[in-house]
Amino acid sequence: MSKACMFFLAFLLLWAPITPAEEAANPSGIPEAVISEEEAESFDLYEGEEPDPADVVPDAEAELPDDFPVTGDWYADSDGLSLRLCPSADGTYDFIAPGAVSSGSWVLEDSSVILDGAAEYPLEWAGDDALIQESTGLLFSREAPETYLPEGPVPDADLSWFAGYWSSLWADLDGTAVPAWTVGDSTDLFIRDTLVALGGKRFGDIFWNFSFENGQLSASLEDGRLVTISFQRDSLLRLTVSGPEGKDILYLAPAWFDALDSADEDE
Repeated sequence: MSKACMFFLAFLLLWAPITPAEEAANPSGIPEAVISEEEAESFDLYEGEEPDPADVVPDAEAELPDDFPVTGDWYADSDGLSLRLCPSADGTYDFIAPGAVSSGSWVLEDSSVILDGAAEYPLEWAGDDALIQESTGLLFSREAPETYLPEGPVPDADLSWFAGYWSSLWADLDGTAVPAWTVGDSTDLFIRDTLVALGGKRFGDIFWNFSFENGQLSASLEDGRLVTISFQRDSLLRLTVSGPEGKDILYLAPAWFDALDSADEDE
């Protein structure tokens, strides 16, 4: 089996975020945010409904149409990660995942697409321009999954817009927004005026005084990292962390925790 197919299978079968124990311990005492899919929909982050691969079963009696175009782009969604498989007419393919690309060869056997000779992991024709890989539960179709496209910052944002508790929902991975949990991130912020509590492993749970200028919060941490917080036109916060090792971008949505509800009831 080629390295390309090994990469393809390893990504599909083994991809899973690892939650660091020190982050789970939450030494800051700030409770974790709760953001459901219904709440995320209010920010237009999810559109449409993805088909459930469990509901799609290949028809063993079906015959692949003679004019079935195997080549071209095929898309699948793996827990929020957009995957693309691109078989070419010359018998090669590219497998594109956020932050990674691999290539290999493919052949068509009966009604199945075989990658790099790995017949035990076929992509079987499921009709209606769909391919399913039962071993991974992935359903490939011609329609690209909906992804989050961040909007630009509001240059004249008001400081009051930043107030409250926020939790990371998306992370930038080589220019593609992926669910934050897929990269093991659970950064949270609590903002009151220019005082910001930065939670999670990324910051080690600290409180820091920021400056507010030109519609954004910014601060230089003790370790030299520059942190900027912008308010986007889609009402999410963009958190940019720049340092010697590069730049990371997170997108955070409003969240809440029990302590805030209790405070409201006391008023």
